[in-house]
Amino acid sequence: MDVTDAIFSGSVSSNDNASWDPHAGYTGRGHTGFWEDGGKVEWNVQMSQAETTIIKFRYAAAPGGTAPLTLEVNGAVIQSAYEFPATDSWTDWYYSPVFKVSLIAGQNTISLENKSGLVGIGAPNIDNL
Repeated sequence: MDVTDAIFSGSVSSNDNASWDPHAGYTGRGHTGFWEDGGKVEWNVQMSQAETTIIKFRYAAAPGGTAPLTLEVNGAVIQSAYEFPATDSWTDWYYSPVFKVSLIAGQNTISLENKSGLVGIGAPNIDNL
């Protein structure tokens, strides 16, 4: 799912259809960046039946490290303070390790949030789920 289909809150930016972007190489219509503590990206996922599935994120992260993110599914913390491994540059996009999650029939929410308490240290740019 393209990150531009997600809901943003807090200190998060999106370059949806930007004509110029220093973080080239993303797929779809754009990517998002977390700027400070409290930034959140949330996807709504509709399921016809309950199932356990694998999810992963396509991302770029600073070679010097980034603020960790918290992964939640339907409000439950799946992984707290997950530090995405550094990529070679902001234009090199990698896939995160996979996460096994249980989704319910109907509406689900999958979110990444910067709960690090760090200010001025960005978290990874997220391309898609």
